[in-house]
Amino acid sequence: DGDLGVDYSNQPIQSDRNYTIFQHKQKQDNTYTLTAQVMNASDTEVLRDFKETLFERNFNPLNFVEAILPFGKFLISAFIHFEVDDLSRVRERLPEIQLSYLPSQIWNSNFYHSASLHYSNYKESTLDTPYSTTTDYLDYEVLSLSYRIAESFKTKHFLLIPSIQYRGFHFDSKQSSIDSLRFLDERFEFIQYGLKLRSEYQAKYETTNSLWNVKGLKHLFIPELSIQKIHLAKGNPENTPLFRSFSISQPLTDISLSRDFESIKELFLTRLSFKNFFQTRYNNFAAKNLMELHFTADFYHQMDALEDSSVDTSKNAFWLEYALSPAPWLKLELASRLNSDDFSASENRIRLLLTSADRWSLNLSSYYIENIIDQLSLNYIYKLSEQSKLNTLLWGDIKERQITRFRLGLETISNSNWRTSYYLNYRKDSRKTDELSFNVGLDLISF
Repeated sequence: DGDLGVDYSNQPIQSDRNYTIFQHKQKQDNTYTLTAQVMNASDTEVLRDFKETLFERNFNPLNFVEAILPFGKFLISAFIHFEVDDLSRVRERLPEIQLSYLPSQIWNSNFYHSASLHYSNYKESTLDTPYSTTTDYLDYEVLSLSYRIAESFKTKHFLLIPSIQYRGFHFDSKQSSIDSLRFLDERFEFIQYGLKLRSEYQAKYETTNSLWNVKGLKHLFIPELSIQKIHLAKGNPENTPLFRSFSISQPLTDISLSRDFESIKELFLTRLSFKNFFQTRYNNFAAKNLMELHFTADFYHQMDALEDSSVDTSKNAFWLEYALSPAPWLKLELASRLNSDDFSASENRIRLLLTSADRWSLNLSSYYIENIIDQLSLNYIYKLSEQSKLNTLLWGDIKERQITRFRLGLETISNSNWRTSYYLNYRKDSRKTDELSFNVGLDLISF
């Protein structure tokens, strides 16, 4: 009973709710891998209310089947992404097939090359787009070809890698009879030129520490300077499919890695990076990273700014990454994007994990994106016995100075692998009135 609020699409949530999830992963030695996931839900918030552990990882899981088969220097993959409800816009891939030729040396030279041939049959909703009055969906095919060749020159102190890459897309609309959709019958060609200059230095120290299990210390320093130019050689950049993605992560600098046309932007970029690894011996054979400190500076000579972005992604950017893991009970991770004008943070992620053997763990995280989110979370787990544990979760909105989520619960696991959970929940959500509830759950965990 009561008001259930609205879902992600701002539609009222009905009282009759349900969801079904099927997941499968199969790997046969080194021959093939098969992965599948199917989900059908009555509304977009049903996972939030009844399967929160999955909702926290991915609030909108994909429905897909993927098969990968390697053979020799080739790799063939088949991917099907389909829609089972009308809760969100989905670019269906029915199917997507790719044949890849893995990077290989050309005879006995310093040249290496790779290639891929990619076919996709797309079906894409026009909901909330200018084409929604013309048709309910777009139906088109894309054939893509990519080829890359690179040469490496190695001296005592430097490694120089010049490269050139081609990526072509041929769109073929199945709705060419509709004049407004003829923009899909087009061909796009990208050329990428690249040059990387890389070096590597290391220093060793006879440092030992029994508390941190340090058996000698090695500092690995890797400076790299790269110049990348992505040029649209053919096609109109305004004529693209309807999907748009917002991201302020480091820009795409390899056109062969993108599966979608609109993820590739014309770009002229100089990137300077300094990577530092501090390592110690592990089991007398391998090396273990105790600490990492990386600094990257991007200088954009040309870059298309993303639409509807609260962060000016066309400006020069600085990236800082730090990771500390000196012992099994301590892990610290930090990643930041800094504005080029005043070095203020436009994005910041911090995660601190403390554990005490198998008894308890404390996870403290903060996530900040300029003008969008400023959130702090705390998760504490205390193990009462081999079959039971306490679980506490707290989320806070730093900008609004309020608690948006609190959870206190007890989980028990039976000898037959059934997990019973009892939770006291409080949630303050912009799509739902303040809620205090007591939840009981029963599920079978994986063997």
